Amino acid sequence: NSVIYGLEFQARALAPQLAETEKIKFIIGTQSLKQANNQIHLVEFNEEISTIKTSVFHHSEGEIWKITTSPIDSTKLSTCYNSVTNESSCTMKTAILKLPETENPNTIDDLEVATKLETSLFGSDVKTTDFHPTESNKAISVTENQVILWDISGDEGKNILNIQLEGKNNPKFTTGKWNPHQNCNQFTTATETHLKTYDLRSGDLAWGIDGVHSQLLRDVDYNMNKQYHIGTCGSMKNAA
Repeated sequence: NSVIYGLEFQARALAPQLAETEKIKFIIGTQSLKQANNQIHLVEFNEEISTIKTSVFHHSEGEIWKITTSPIDSTKLSTCYNSVTNESSCTMKTAILKLPETENPNTIDDLEVATKLETSLFGSDVKTTDFHPTESNKAISVTENQVILWDISGDEGKNILNIQLEGKNNPKFTTGKWNPHQNCNQFTTATETHLKTYDLRSGDLAWGIDGVHSQLLRDVDYNMNKQYHIGTCGSMKNAA
């Protein structure tokens, strides 16, 4: 039997709660044109009786384009969101948020900002913020042309390393994913139609695969159990 969950506003961001190993939980982010109306929905699915339980939180910072969750701490998530500035222009920002320890389905609460990430020095279009697979104090943000490694142990992120994208015709990153293998020392990016993986110890290019798709590469992910298996998704609605 199928289960349908309706949203008041449209949404494009969905992520599993990776650190939750006993229950099936997903997090959804909305895209309302009214910045203050945006929400985060925590949805729990009970597959034995085909029911869902939800908690809703305010995300008044702006419309959400990307959500990732911590594989270590089930209360931590990151959002990349479109925010209106004081000059009435739009810019993409990102932050590490924290869910409350106890869920209250009867109220819509605000989420705590666990760590602010100041990305304006590295670009105005944040594509993703990805958590370290095994270390709770590290995360990486990807802008249109930089990879930024953060220390997120405090309430403000500290820049540890940033890698500048180089190439002809001003290439741009579209997303990125931490490699859970190789001692987590590599980070893979999608660049136009190519994959580029960087060594985080040196900032140098470790390996790459050109022409993965004929059109823009949209997403990438790793198989946790097979270190040389990687999945990609492109604009042609095909996967590799």
